[in-house]
Amino acid sequence: MFYLVHYFLFFILIINIHKISCFKDTSPFIFYRTYSSFKSIFSDHISITLSGHAFQSLVRSSIDCESGYHVFVLQPGLHADDLKHSVMPWIKNSIDKAPERLVVPYGYGYVDVENIIKYVEDKCYIKSILIDAESGEYPLLYNETEKILILQFPPIVGTMEERRHLLTNHDLFLHFLLASLPHESKYSMIYISTPGPVIIQHRDASVYSTPMIPVKYNSNNPKGLFSKYSFFSEGIYMIWIVLFIIFSILIVALTAISSIKISYGSFELKKDVIKKNK
Repeated sequence: MFYLVHYFLFFILIINIHKISCFKDTSPFIFYRTYSSFKSIFSDHISITLSGHAFQSLVRSSIDCESGYHVFVLQPGLHADDLKHSVMPWIKNSIDKAPERLVVPYGYGYVDVENIIKYVEDKCYIKSILIDAESGEYPLLYNETEKILILQFPPIVGTMEERRHLLTNHDLFLHFLLASLPHESKYSMIYISTPGPVIIQHRDASVYSTPMIPVKYNSNNPKGLFSKYSFFSEGIYMIWIVLFIIFSILIVALTAISSIKISYGSFELKKDVIKKNK
């Protein structure tokens, strides 16, 4: 039994190692809106992991022109663990209050943000404007055509304290930006992060065409299992984990049952009882 306990602990350790490997090179994908749409694809959905292509398809299918504004936030270097802390109170509160949301803590792969922006422009006949948060400034948002806001944040790097300080400042900037919208404006939020830096080609501020947003990170970097092997999806991964756990429980149970020893004497009637019955 002592060896079985060690075997089980070793098995749990192996699972955790594989879990870390699978979720390596992932980052959060978030989509929510401040109103309930007539053709909702989802109302309140949280997926542990999802590919960038699948997330992009869901967002495109959910886009409508009822939103007064479409806000795209690009935050390089954000981790799923950052969402668990209280360093981003405004965005967390907005997600919790949103009637429709899609939250993916461990998103992987490529999200073509430029494709989504172009789709919104063509569908709703509106223009986009790029806002550089590093400058600390943003324009007055009362233009009738500039309804797509693309907000670029600098990468989150440094120590834990430095990361939290940056995230708090970015969260506050986003709060002030959206608070400057006309009163009771409806908006959709697409919050995209990437494991590595994001490079945006800055254009003249007077040109409000869609900026080039290459959010695809370096393909030479080591990837997680979900990104590296397309056939190894999150569903198959969870099935294997469940099967391994059940298999371990069965081994422990069968070993415990086989170790039970019953004396043959317990099935024999005592001689005194036999004589008494006679």
